[in-house]
Amino acid sequence: MQYATQARGDARYHRKYAQTFKAAPNTSQTLTVNTAVKILFPFISSNVGSQFANSRLTALEAESWQISTFLTLEMTGRIVLSLFKNGIFFRKLSDQIANNGFSGQLITPLPVALVAGDFLELYALAFGTNSKVYGDVNLDSTLWEGYRVG
Repeated sequence: MQYATQARGDARYHRKYAQTFKAAPNTSQTLTVNTAVKILFPFISSNVGSQFANSRLTALEAESWQISTFLTLEMTGRIVLSLFKNGIFFRKLSDQIANNGFSGQLITPLPVALVAGDFLELYALAFGTNSKVYGDVNLDSTLWEGYRVG
């Protein structure tokens, strides 16, 4: 952390470690069973540097990101949440089973290293019935946020 000892008011500290994007679905999204579906985040409440668009984070230069996601799901069965990098499976984030209920989870993988032009997207693969990701613009049921950490 090159600037970690600097005062919080230092512009270089905030550019490098402040929250860079925060987004949410503005409506619920039904998932197609047995198909990897990109989770949509059209409502963007914060987007420093304009790196988050079309439900994806795009790197402008070589950089590392800490990604956090809170999802509220309704499902009966199993759901696998994955991070895709450049349109290809990159890392499984969660594998969860639920019966007739709601499930919220916080996903915080290790920092992800990107080079200029790389992009990240969040996908869900549902096995079962009644699989839905809840969304609203209040950022209290489902959200995706990222911090540039290097």
